[in-house]
Amino acid sequence: MVRIDFGAHIIAKDADGKDVEKVIIIELQKAWVNYEVSRFRRYLGNNYIAPENIFHVTEDDRDYGLPIVAVYILNHRVGKLTEPITYLNRKYFDYDNHELTHGVPDKFAESLSRNCIIVQVPLLSDKIRNRAEKILQVFNQKISVKKDGFKMLFDDNLIAEDSDMQKVVNRLSMVFTDEHTTELIIVENEEYQEHLEHLAAKAALKKSTEELQEQAKELKETKKALEEKDKELEKLSLLLKKHCISNN
Repeated sequence: MVRIDFGAHIIAKDADGKDVEKVIIIELQKAWVNYEVSRFRRYLGNNYIAPENIFHVTEDDRDYGLPIVAVYILNHRVGKLTEPITYLNRKYFDYDNHELTHGVPDKFAESLSRNCIIVQVPLLSDKIRNRAEKILQVFNQKISVKKDGFKMLFDDNLIAEDSDMQKVVNRLSMVFTDEHTTELIIVENEEYQEHLEHLAAKAALKKSTEELQEQAKELKETKKALEEKDKELEKLSLLLKKHCISNN
């Protein structure tokens, strides 16, 4: 599963600091390799224009889009970011770069922009610092079984007295009671390995092509240099002939 979109009821603070319930769209995407940007943007675009994500506000007779929070779980590093979980939260500013506190968040602005959470799986550590990092241990590849990469060995202490973690781990454990799902996982892993091999072969071919092009360029330059030397030798030969004639 590389993508899940769902609506979520959350409790947020309004401008006066009071708890209010709101509905948002959470777009959860997972990626193994670092060229998924176009896929992420395409899915976001689909969510922005989906009719079911547009709602009507009667007080001003306008249509707005449900706010979207994008969550990216990546099995690779992102640039020079060193935190396993990075939050990109938007703020409102005036012309003089003063943060606005009145009238925010605005439904129109929230319809056209989004917050984002980036999870870098390789940076997840065994030293858990907060609740988010604890829950995300289900993606920590450091506890995967080497023989079967899609299986993990969880420390019982990680889920002890934690009902949320127990629900997550139990739900994932149920997969192994379903032969059909297990078979799909195995096939997916095999296809992914083939995909990696294809990428490696493609990269090797590209490198070989570039090396051949460089060699062809060097040969062309060498040929040109030899042609220049042949011209110089021909000129020298003509001069020697003239010199011999004049001496005679």
